[in-house]
Amino acid sequence: MTKIISALDKLFPAPKDGAPGADAVVYTIVCSNTNPNVTNNDVSITLTAYKTVGSNRIKCELGAHLFLLDYTNAKSLAENPATVVLPKGKTREVRILLADVNAILATCTISPVVNGQNGGVGPMMYYAGEWQSGVAYVRTAEVTPLVSHGDDQFFYYPAQEGSLLNSEPSSTNTAWKQQQKVPLLLSQLLMAEFGKIASAVFSGDFMMSQYGLDGNDKESTDYKAFDGDPTPYIGNGFAPNICLDFLRGDAWFRKAHIIGDIDAGSINVNYKDLTESDAIKNGDLEYTLVKDLSIFVNLGAAGQEVLIHLPCDSKYIGKHVYIMDSTGPYTRVGTRSITVKGEDTRIMGEGSAETNRHLDGYSSINFIGGIVHLMGLPTSTEYGKCTMWGIVSRTTHVFSYNV
Repeated sequence: MTKIISALDKLFPAPKDGAPGADAVVYTIVCSNTNPNVTNNDVSITLTAYKTVGSNRIKCELGAHLFLLDYTNAKSLAENPATVVLPKGKTREVRILLADVNAILATCTISPVVNGQNGGVGPMMYYAGEWQSGVAYVRTAEVTPLVSHGDDQFFYYPAQEGSLLNSEPSSTNTAWKQQQKVPLLLSQLLMAEFGKIASAVFSGDFMMSQYGLDGNDKESTDYKAFDGDPTPYIGNGFAPNICLDFLRGDAWFRKAHIIGDIDAGSINVNYKDLTESDAIKNGDLEYTLVKDLSIFVNLGAAGQEVLIHLPCDSKYIGKHVYIMDSTGPYTRVGTRSITVKGEDTRIMGEGSAETNRHLDGYSSINFIGGIVHLMGLPTSTEYGKCTMWGIVSRTTHVFSYNV
């Protein structure tokens, strides 16, 4: 009889790569009792072998090419479900295999029968996220960490009390024991730091894709490098292709395909005071912009010049810079001025002009009061590809180009 598995079951295993449109096929053995058996009597265990195709699970048909084996006692189990009786006093685990003529398809372990001696409750497991080198995983009598490891179909936990450092989990590393993932999947979702379902990764208040860009604008899956800033191209962190901040309600999409009407209300630019931004301070009134590119100039006195350098790295191509100054041009005490300079590149003028200087670009611009909007443009130098800045628009009281 076909059994439709639950929504929780469908989360595991994730679909595997294969022929287009093909369903994943997974074999499992369900054991009626996997807990330690503390009793003075024999223990009867029921084993059922299943084959799951897509989301449909059916019992396996044992026959000439499919076998259910009691590996520990070298015995073939002819029925499905099968019954295994463990005599009291048996202190070894029993390994059950589901195999065909070419490979082992699934395994499970039946816990031993202890000689009627009630032991302690045992340590409580907690999910410690994806295994990482350099992190010590400590098992005590009360608690034991549970870790995932890449695409392995098991969780792992320390086999003995003590600390494991730089001991990578695997099926052959006896310092770790395996735990099937299915019963613990929900706990993983609730407690995980960098917990993962298919290509979705959870970290703190964020849900993001496991694919994105590194700080050098290269494709990356190093989602553990995510530093809370999903902005692409700039910085050393991981910028996911999709990132949702559930605490603040923000969303980032590297590629968004939108069909239909968009009701955006208004598009706002959030300005940061220059002195409170992440700009590098080169001198008393001299700064170089880094990540914060919408700037409100809030320093400098009458007659002083504030110098702002624009970065030239190619990762700023397509980025927009807004520089705002509220200074009015007509006061008795005079005004400050703002000079914006391209770092190792030129600034393209907006519109047309009688000279060709707008085509060659300028070393800097100077303005008093208002807003200047620039965008990074691709260009090349003898040192390689970089950003040249072009003026998109300006609304200023006083403005000039500097050759």
